[in-house]
Amino acid sequence: MSPRILIVDANARMRRTIRQVVEDNTDLQICGEGTDGQDAIKKAEQLKPDLVILDLTMPKMNGLQVARAIKKLLPKVRLVLFSLEENQFIRNAAKAAGISAVASKRDGSRSLFQGLRTALQSAA
Repeated sequence: MSPRILIVDANARMRRTIRQVVEDNTDLQICGEGTDGQDAIKKAEQLKPDLVILDLTMPKMNGLQVARAIKKLLPKVRLVLFSLEENQFIRNAAKAAGISAVASKRDGSRSLFQGLRTALQSAA
């Protein structure tokens, strides 16, 4: 069975793009989408995905806060931060929050695929 992914981004167009890129180019299964931090936590608890793709900047809670909350609920879930904002400070904060990989939206699908590979190969 292929890994199940939850996509969380406030931008509906970005969620659709991520879904299409992942479904067209991998054997990964998209199990759901979240629109903000609180929705992400609720959907993660309901759907129990293997991996969650999170944006950093979202309403109600940012991606780092969401990552910490999801890791408490689902310690084995892998997390990928897919964001426009990406630097060493964010990478360090992401690692501290339990995020397996950081991918840059500026670098597009190439960066996302690398982040997915890294996260799926990492120990939970």
